[in-house]
Order: sequence, then structure tokens, then C-alpha cells
Amino acid sequence: MCAEKVDWDTHVVLEFRDGRRVFFQVRKGSTFKAGKQRVSCDPLVGVPFGTLFLINKGQLTRVPKSVFEDYVFDMESGVDNRDLVDDNTAQQLSQQDIAQLKQTLEGCEIVQALASNSKTFKNKTEFSQEKYVQKKLKKYVVEVKVVKPTAFTMITGYAIKKAAKVMFMRPDSLAMLLNRASLRLYSQVLVVDDCGGLVTATVAERLGGNARILKGHFGVEPITNDAAQMFNFDAKTVASIVRFPLALIPQVVETIKDSTAVKTVFPDFEQVVSPITQDHIRQWLAEFSDSLIIATKYDPEAVLTTMLPLLRIGGYFAIYYPTSEPLTKPFWNLKQNANFVNIQLSEVWFREYQVLPERTHPTMQMSGSGGYILSGIKVLTLEN
Repeated sequence: MCAEKVDWDTHVVLEFRDGRRVFFQVRKGSTFKAGKQRVSCDPLVGVPFGTLFLINKGQLTRVPKSVFEDYVFDMESGVDNRDLVDDNTAQQLSQQDIAQLKQTLEGCEIVQALASNSKTFKNKTEFSQEKYVQKKLKKYVVEVKVVKPTAFTMITGYAIKKAAKVMFMRPDSLAMLLNRASLRLYSQVLVVDDCGGLVTATVAERLGGNARILKGHFGVEPITNDAAQMFNFDAKTVASIVRFPLALIPQVVETIKDSTAVKTVFPDFEQVVSPITQDHIRQWLAEFSDSLIIATKYDPEAVLTTMLPLLRIGGYFAIYYPTSEPLTKPFWNLKQNANFVNIQLSEVWFREYQVLPERTHPTMQMSGSGGYILSGIKVLTLEN
């Protein structure tokens, strides 16, 4: 897949402690933005993925572990917070004083100064003090972790930063989508992906180049900023993704309309085809696919109806959509069709929990729904 160390032109995911994710390509002399600071990426070269850095005054300093994990502020605490009033008068330092502290002190020292000059800090409970300190650390201490681009790190970043670009798909949604499609090695997978290429890249990562992935796109040309470019795939995995216009589908369906869709030809992965022409793609489509995955912002029923004839007998299909209404009609149509079994329309519902001593509970803020997935299996009936 990709090297375990960062090199020039490597794509990385920069994870900040406050939850932000930055997708970045390491190029000589380039910089990335961390709050109001511009930081050079040169120190990233040669470090292993997972390395943690502290950013101070525009400089990257490698640290062995996070400040957030070991920070201890020793001060007496109160019994409860019933007498605390949040009227913005507790902090004795002015904005000018804090601005001067930023010029002379580091992040942890600023947090200590803020807590020491708060009238109410010592009266807060131990839990409230910890929450206060963690909040201030996130504001004044800038930590960044260099993470390897994977399906999980990429979809997590998009879900936080640009959820609409991936149709509000979450990591659990993507995992269920691949599971329902029953991906396996040495197969042919048909994909329609309007999530910036992220679904296609995830399939490629899962199969590691040991499959043929036919990615259909609307229009004449595929998108140029495909997410697969950020995964640092090797040549074999990149070559396994074949892009083609969906306008070819009706031509192929016409040639196979009298076929039973029983797959008799299997991909020869040892044979390298270059250049790939539309004749090659028509031939591969006519050989039927083992799995069908659809995540489209257009009419999902129309796309599904068009693609199903290209799925082999015994093949699995899975289609994702953010809302249930567009999937309800095809769900009932497929339930009444004897050529399909195990038809399921599932809502993806996943909730993250905060796990802390005496404070374990669901997180307060999260997306309400992870979308819906319609899935099933194509079969051969006696009438066929």
C-alpha cells in the first residue's frame, strides 16, 4: 500500500486535538495552517505515521506523548458547583494581559496562569476543573498527529469537515456498505460513487489490488480530485480501478439481455491490459460483476435498475442514501421480485460514548443519522 514513513509528495492526514482534520500533501517548502499560524511541513519528512508534534510560534516540535494526557494541575477543589455564577467576571486577567502571556509563555503555562487567576476555579468540583483545563489546553496548546490516510481516517475527516461531499456518510455507514456488498478477493466490483471517489478508494484499499473495480461516472470525464489520489496506493492498486462513463451501460445490457447472468469468465489479474479501451470495459461489464455498490446523489432507484442486469447470479448489491424515502420504492419492488432475496433496508445508527470515571454517557453532540442502506442478493429462479 504505502510506506510507513512520510516522504516527499506523500499524502497525510493531520489530526488536531480540537477535532479538526487537514488533508495535506507534503511538498518541499509548502506550509499548512494551524489556527493563525503558518507551519512548514519540512519536519514531517522521515517521521513514522502516528508521530505527534507540538506547534509553537509556527515551529513543529516532536513530542513523545500528548500534553493532554499527563497534564496535572494541583489545586484544591470544591464539593459541588451550585454556588457558581457564570457572569464572565471570574477571570481576573484582562485580554491585554492574556495577549502578553502569549508572547512570553507556552501553552501549558498560559493555562496554569488562567486557572490561578480565576476566582471560581478552586471552588469547582474536580471534574469541572478537569473539564476547564482540557478546554483551555485545546485553545492554547496546538498538537497535531501525522496520520496515514486510510478509509477510516479519511471518512472521519470528511464527516467532520465536509459531510455534504460524502453525502453525510459516517465511518459506520461506510463499513456497513462494504459489508453488505460482500467484497472478496479476485472478484469484479461495480461501483457508482458520488462521494468524491472515497467509496471507490475504500473498496480498493480493502481488496489491495487483487480485484477489478469498475467505477462508473456521470458525464464524459471522471472527477479530477478523486479521493483515491490521497491514499498513497501502490501501482497495482491504482491499476485495479478502471473508470468508465455510465453511458456505456445501455449498450452492454442490450448485448447480454438473453444471458442468465451466470458468471463463467473470471478476471485474469496476471494479465496487464494497457491502454484500457472502451472495448475492454464493455467486455468486462458483459462478464458480470460479483458485487455492486452505489452511493449516488441522483435518483438511486433509476441507477439501481440500470446496473442490476450487470450483476451475476449470486452477486451482492448495496446502495447508500442519506434519507430513506428514495429507497422505499425499490425496496418493495425488490421484495416482490423472485430474482432477489435477503432484501434489507437498514438505518445506520451508531452512537459514540464518552468513557471516563463516573462520567460514562453518550456524547452530547453527534449526527442524528448515518443514512440508509438497501441491500440484497441476486438469484436464479426456476422460471429462469
